[in-house]
Amino acid sequence: MALQAGSAKFSEANAALRQQGRDATLREATAGARLVAFSETSIRGYERQEAELIEWGAALAREANITLVVPLYLSADAADGLDRNLLVVLDPDGNVVLR
Repeated sequence: MALQAGSAKFSEANAALRQQGRDATLREATAGARLVAFSETSIRGYERQEAELIEWGAALAREANITLVVPLYLSADAADGLDRNLLVVLDPDGNVVLR
């Protein structure tokens, strides 16, 4: 069963995926990784959450002291809008170095 964008379960599933990604990133950083790249569409949200999701990635890059590659899949806020893919690369200080 697919989760429909806008539903509470969709939001919960996305939060769970971000937590899994955070846990895996910290585990890999502890093992010595200097760069972690998430797979396409693994971090999802809405267009209105773009800044929030980038800050989430920046905080994780700082915490893990790594370069982080975060592809974001952003669902359109308007029913007739188009979804977007966005790639953000963050340095260990949490700065956006590519967008």
